[in-house]
Amino acid sequence: MRAAGWFTAIAFLLVVFSSCGKFDPLHPYDTAPVDTSITWQKTFGGSGDDFAYSVQQTSDGGFIIVGDTSSYGAGGSDVWLIKTDASGAVEWSKTFGGTGDDSGRCVVQTQDGGYVIAGSTTSFGHGLADVYVIKTDGNGNEQWHATYGGTSNDDGAAVTCTGDGGYAIVGTSSSFGGVTSAYLIKTDSKGGEEWQQTYSEGLQILGRCVRQTADGGYIIAGEVTPSDPLDTDAYLLKTDTSGNKTWSMRYGREFLDSATWIEPTPDGGYAFSGYTHSYGAGDFNAWLVKTDSMGNAQGNGATFGLNADDRAEHVLPTPDGGFVLAGMTKSYEGWEQAWLVKTDATGVLQWDKRFGGNGDEWGYCVALTSDGGYVMTGSTDPARSGVRDVYLIYYKP
Repeated sequence: MRAAGWFTAIAFLLVVFSSCGKFDPLHPYDTAPVDTSITWQKTFGGSGDDFAYSVQQTSDGGFIIVGDTSSYGAGGSDVWLIKTDASGAVEWSKTFGGTGDDSGRCVVQTQDGGYVIAGSTTSFGHGLADVYVIKTDGNGNEQWHATYGGTSNDDGAAVTCTGDGGYAIVGTSSSFGGVTSAYLIKTDSKGGEEWQQTYSEGLQILGRCVRQTADGGYIIAGEVTPSDPLDTDAYLLKTDTSGNKTWSMRYGREFLDSATWIEPTPDGGYAFSGYTHSYGAGDFNAWLVKTDSMGNAQGNGATFGLNADDRAEHVLPTPDGGFVLAGMTKSYEGWEQAWLVKTDATGVLQWDKRFGGNGDEWGYCVALTSDGGYVMTGSTDPARSGVRDVYLIYYKP
């Protein structure tokens, strides 16, 4: 009986080893590949809600972040500009605004080493809310600010530097034409308005991103609501140098689809990020669409995520010809996780990386770093307390 017992035990061990793969005396058990990536994470904030929506690497190798804060400043919420070094340590931070609600949505470093911010304000201007643009020096000291809009609600979503030293700002306006419209403003280097245009086509259109194109015109990405508020399409609009529309395109089907950011691509076309309910596997899926120079899409685009809520807020072309997306996924753990997605040139997934603990995190913007990494910013609520902090992540695969 004892010999039979030993035989049974040995047989059991052989089964175990055979089920785990070939036994190697130098590697006695299988392990997952070692993750050699470099990652660090930082949070910034106080007792109120603090968000970051935009990040860039600066000329000194650090990072500039903009968002809004309810923890600091003069009003209900203020624009919050944070400068860090290359390791994410804060070098300085500044708030801008008044006694109302003010928010920063996009920041760009300017040729003089300063920064230009686009957002919205209820503290200054003419209407319920106005587009708010702030120019600072390299230390975050305000040099000038300007507001744009009418007597209703107007907000700024993105700003880009133009070839003549000025700025183009896109957002959404309810002040002109009796309908919510995409809103494009062109200024000189001091914020003086040169011209403005609204785009509605008789429908509600939201403007979320603007980039200057090689011909001196502009490409705008956003969202259009044809008639049913539960049926939105991603929307692109191309203009000439004076903001006159040259073409527009819609993308999606009968459900909720939206474009959140757009970038020109080296072949003269465009790539936009967003989220879609019309395609993919889930409630919402993150969405990447590549178009030609006239906005004609290559198929229905690529979707990412499983069967929950997954969104892409930002896209950048990468040096290898592919793309990187920043956003949020709820498909993998059941709660919000900040999310990076890397694809090849055709939109095929190469890798993805999720960040955060057991709380809720969201990625809003990604920037490429000079050492081949990625920096992403957004918000985090690690305890699910309902209070958000600014979230900054560096990842180098």
